[in-house]
Amino acid sequence: MLCPSLPVTAHAYLPLLLQGKWFTALGPSLQKPLLDAAVMRRLQDGERLFSRGDPPCGLYAVLDGSMQFMAVGGTADNAREGIAASIPEAHWFGELSLLDGLPRSHDVEACGRALLLHVPQTAMAKLTAHYPEYWCALARLQSYRLRTMAMLWEEAGFLSAPERLPRRLLLIAAHYHGRHDAIPPLRIVNVSQQQLSQMLSISRQTVNLLLKDLERQGLIALRRSAIEILDFAGLQAAATRAIDYA
Repeated sequence: MLCPSLPVTAHAYLPLLLQGKWFTALGPSLQKPLLDAAVMRRLQDGERLFSRGDPPCGLYAVLDGSMQFMAVGGTADNAREGIAASIPEAHWFGELSLLDGLPRSHDVEACGRALLLHVPQTAMAKLTAHYPEYWCALARLQSYRLRTMAMLWEEAGFLSAPERLPRRLLLIAAHYHGRHDAIPPLRIVNVSQQQLSQMLSISRQTVNLLLKDLERQGLIALRRSAIEILDFAGLQAAATRAIDYA
């Protein structure tokens, strides 16, 4: 249920949404119909938005907080869940099932309290029928995500944990799903050590060891469920140095 103090129309969030490249590229002629059809939805920490195998349910944008795509690996007897991707404010998701009509491919849940815009499936069907240009825009949104995922898969296969962790911090700070280049990266990264462990598929103890080393170098400062980046250039340099933490 929405808080009474929240704006009651999606258009109130236009300035925030214009911080994203994808939405800005739509132009006013496609932005307005999308917002006209959207409703707002609030989720509590850990609340599931949709699950793997659910039918398509429309397109979403994050207005406050963040959402997590959860991945499951291992065997049926020893299944492990991790974070496949994190979607921050001003970014859209849910386009894959709109493009192929197939069930949802991941569980998606709120990380902390989250406020979303939701353009329902029936509304998206009407919009794409009336404005065929949305199909190209949705394909472009999916391409942003595929490029990011390809980069992460490559890093997981070829880079060590001490290289991947600072890269992931920089990626989160830059709001990697297509934020405008003119917007500076976040200095405070709201991510816990447990979340980093799940994202990188390494133990929480290893994450803690690596973060403390970066803190000793003066590159970051550890906060409660957050990390403050003190030296972006230094963190970028750390991402290129392989250190053996056997």
